[in-house]
Amino acid sequence: MDEVLTSIKNQDDGLNLWGTVEKLPRKDVIAWHDSNHFDFLHHAIIHNNVIAVGTFLTRGYFKSLQEPNIYPYQHVACLLGFKTILTMLLQERQFDDKSLHKTDFKQLCRSLRISLSSEITNYNTDIDFTTPDQLSVLDVASLAGHIGCVKTILDFRQLKGYISLKQKGDYFSLACYGNSPNSLKLLLQEKAGDVNLEDSVKISLVKMHVECLDCLLSHGARTESLYSGMNLFHVLYSYVYAFDKEQFKGLVKMTSLILKHGFDVKACVPSRTYPLYSFIDKYFGREDIEIKGGGILHCLKLLLEAGADPNFNEVIAENAHQGQHGIFGGAFGREPFSSAFHAFLSHYVQSSLKKGEETEYRGLPGFFFKVCQQLLQNGADPNYRAIFGTPEQEISVFQAACLCSMNVENENRTIKLFLQYGGDPNGSGFSIKSLLEWHIRLNALESETEELLNMLLGTMSHANYRQSSKEMRDLANMDIFLPNFVQSVNKESITVWTLKRFCCVFILNSCQRSSMKVNSLPVPENVKKQIFPFC
Repeated sequence: MDEVLTSIKNQDDGLNLWGTVEKLPRKDVIAWHDSNHFDFLHHAIIHNNVIAVGTFLTRGYFKSLQEPNIYPYQHVACLLGFKTILTMLLQERQFDDKSLHKTDFKQLCRSLRISLSSEITNYNTDIDFTTPDQLSVLDVASLAGHIGCVKTILDFRQLKGYISLKQKGDYFSLACYGNSPNSLKLLLQEKAGDVNLEDSVKISLVKMHVECLDCLLSHGARTESLYSGMNLFHVLYSYVYAFDKEQFKGLVKMTSLILKHGFDVKACVPSRTYPLYSFIDKYFGREDIEIKGGGILHCLKLLLEAGADPNFNEVIAENAHQGQHGIFGGAFGREPFSSAFHAFLSHYVQSSLKKGEETEYRGLPGFFFKVCQQLLQNGADPNYRAIFGTPEQEISVFQAACLCSMNVENENRTIKLFLQYGGDPNGSGFSIKSLLEWHIRLNALESETEELLNMLLGTMSHANYRQSSKEMRDLANMDIFLPNFVQSVNKESITVWTLKRFCCVFILNSCQRSSMKVNSLPVPENVKKQIFPFC
């Protein structure tokens, strides 16, 4: 074995090396390694012995199925910057796509007496193909500063069809496609002046390669002309789809990154690209809530805390733009929404209209409640009127929530939440009749409907209470559905209310029907409960 090692170190020609190797059992040659876990091919690479590397590979030694103990061969060649040998390895071991743990990488550097910067020896990344502690061959070439090796790897991947791009030689896009922020940083450092990075931005955005996009935006990549002027939030939410928990973590990171770089969370031109509504429209359906719910709520919180307006009216904005410019300026793919609740509840009103449809998805009740809670806490108007359902009808957001809640939750905590944030059963666009028709149609439990009606009637004005009582009496099947309850409400409606009850309703309206404002009144707790039972 010493003769083989000496021949490699002495840069002997191929015939002399092979004459030494062929005398030894093949399996022993392949299995041998020194105390640093370097085998003969490692030593050939370390000594930049192109002839020795070629001799081993052409004779069938150290081919793809024969793996080194620890250090992948391509990683060693990239660390040393030997581009010719790297090219040979890429051709002969083209399926060699292993990663190297950062601990082993540091040991490799010590074994080769290579001193790297603290940025490299402390390397740890959040975005990688495997885990945060793994280094690809591109990472090693980049961190060692060998840009020639980086370009060789990228060229090979495009040549072999592993990466498909329209423009050959676009190393920035190739690095983004391969999700290698380290190689992208090196390439950007090499390239002086202004470069066109639009394709690279597109790839990083659509593939949710967060660190690559961060590099590009930090470098000053221009985005104004991308996607016909649509904002990056809309593009991310409309053209990228996340399927599992890890991908939803990526969606959260991408949202945070775009916010970090100062993109406008209120961008609305062209129309139908308002970030909050594009996000809600894409991801707030009922399916797979158990998987995607946490990521969705996190993104929603980020957008709202960054200043997204849950009451922005895309419909009005679109009509104004069309009237001003005489053309339609909206992006296609979704309808315009008049509020965040309109975008959200549209998913559920449509499904609730379908009698008998199975709507019990795991995790849905909690998700539905938390979305409503976040929107209300961030100023969403519970009494805003919008068009819901088929046939189309203009109703208040509060009524839409009432219509959906039983199909989603089979409980009334969401309705209580709306009431606490100012949901008004007296307002226009709210009707007890249509609500009861819905409950009858969907065979709701009498106890649940009765509880809901008590919550709503208990905060109505006297005039609306009497009107609701009349609607209940006139509604077909109510004498069968809730006969005792209807009689009780009818009796209450013709009873003269006390001055105290009128005062409670007056004070509640003066507090804009907000439980927080009622709670702040300088009166005893029992009086607050009489004014508003849901304090």
